Formats: sequence, C-alpha cells, structure tokens
Amino acid sequence: MGGISTRNFKMFRREHPEERGDRDEHVGRSQPGGQLRASAQRILRHLLYNQPLPLLIQSELVDQRKNISQTVAGAELNRELLAQAEKHRQEMMALRDEMTRAVNEQDEQTRQELEVELNGLAEELRCVREESQNLVSNYDAEKARFEGQIRAMNEAIIEENKRAEAAYLWHLRELEKRLYEASLRSAETIQELDGWIIDARTPTNTSNPSLQYCAYYLNFGAHI
Repeated sequence: MGGISTRNFKMFRREHPEERGDRDEHVGRSQPGGQLRASAQRILRHLLYNQPLPLLIQSELVDQRKNISQTVAGAELNRELLAQAEKHRQEMMALRDEMTRAVNEQDEQTRQELEVELNGLAEELRCVREESQNLVSNYDAEKARFEGQIRAMNEAIIEENKRAEAAYLWHLRELEKRLYEASLRSAETIQELDGWIIDARTPTNTSNPSLQYCAYYLNFGAHI
C-alpha cells in the first residue's frame, strides 16, 4: 500500500471507529439467519430505510465549528506534513555536516554536489510549508465563499418575502376597496327601494303609474 493509500486508510479509520464496526458485526452475527447470505431484497430494504450518519469531519466542521486544521482529518494531514518537514530538516542538517567536512578536506567537487542537494531539500521544505499553509487558507477561502453564497441566498429569500408580502397587502387593500364600494352601492340601492316603498304607500303620489303598480302589490301583500 502506497503512502497516499495508507494515509487515506488511516483517515477512513478515524472517520469510522473500529468499535462501531465491531459492534455492528457482532449484532449482525447474533441475529437469526446472520450466518446466511441475506437476500437482495432484504439488503435493498435495509439500504432504503438506513439512516445515514454524519462523518466525523462533518460533525467537527458544522456542529463543533472547528477549523479544518483542528479536525482529526486535518490533524492527520498536518501530522504528515510536519513529519516530512522534520525529515527534510534532519537531512539538511546532515548535508551541512558533510559540506563542513568537505570544506575542511578541501574537496570542492563534493562540496558543490552537497550544496546542490541541500538547495533541493530546502526547496522541498519550502513546498511542504507552503502546502501546509494552503491547506488552511484554501479551506478558509472556500468556507468564506460558501458562507457568502448562503448570505446571498438568505437575502434573496428575504427580498422575495418582502415582495410577496407587498403584493399580498396590495391585493388585500384592493379587495377591501371593492367590498367597501359594493357595500355603498348596496346601501344606496336599499335606500332607493325604501324611498320607493314610502312613496308607494303615500296617497298623494298614486297618480304615478309605477307607484300605483307598486302600491297595488304592497296593498295586495298586506291583505294576504
């Protein structure tokens, strides 16, 4: 297993502790039929109703609000970077000692070769330190970008709610206005009908054919 694969496996083990897997395996073996191969239907049913659990790094970043370098996965990456940096530092110290001996022995060719190798190690050490810094800075930049998107979405939702509320209030006022106008028209109609009834029951206005017609039916209704 290569270095990257080993690192990924270690990180996976940290995200999924062994005791959880051992406990699940023990429970599975103790169930009836646990020693037999489950049917495809049972496996699919289990997957469909299985409740997903958050990864450790998710809980650390979201619930515990840790920085990426403070998480278990970040600490594992940072540990490897620190180990590489320490290894390069020790190699550089050894090369400096050899260069000192070469200078004392007046071995110019060896000194030049060691100097080239020392410069290469210094460049590798610089890259390791830069990678360690980028690990945090890139996460912070991505986190800031994501939080900016969330804020923009929230602001858009708030603006949309304001527009919807304004439209609702406008329609409500229009409806109240229509109801008020309808009530005025109804009041005027009732008042006009009341006037007709009063006029119809007044003998002095019986010369009007329309009022005579209304009076006839009013008197007819009164005698029923």
